[in-house]
Amino acid sequence: MLRRIRAALEKRRAQAFLFSSHNWHAACAGVLAICGEVLGAETIHQRDIGASLDKADRLLFQLRNHASEMRGLLNRGDPDLAKRVGLTTNRVFELRNETARFLIRCQGPDSVPGARFDTAARRLFYDRAMQEVGLNARLLHAAVLAEFLATWGRLEALISAARIEEKAGFKDV
Repeated sequence: MLRRIRAALEKRRAQAFLFSSHNWHAACAGVLAICGEVLGAETIHQRDIGASLDKADRLLFQLRNHASEMRGLLNRGDPDLAKRVGLTTNRVFELRNETARFLIRCQGPDSVPGARFDTAARRLFYDRAMQEVGLNARLLHAAVLAEFLATWGRLEALISAARIEEKAGFKDV
């Protein structure tokens, strides 16, 4: 009886871990893709920045929830990896904030409500924003991407084990 209960609990943990880890991966990858696209687009100053930030923010809400659940599940077996997931998650948030700073600066001065700037002025705002925060945001993007890939690499072994545990179910009882 206790074996069945334990097997059921392990299966539930494995399923929760699989769900959270895949959704954590999708949210991180999504935010990284959005930030990478925005930081690499030289015509971003001609677009609406709200759409990109809104997409990233929706993914960040998901990321926060899945990262919290994953860390809780990982703390039992691999506290070091749980900490790494938390750090990677925080760095993704930091990247979004730096990307937002860059996008806001690209739009030009906000002290002139309703002002319309010509293409040359917008290009000047973009160039200044890139020098002030954009280059650092691009470097941060590369660093966070590398950190994310390394963390995901460590998680893949646990994901494989969780898949086996999930499929095992009550077979070993």
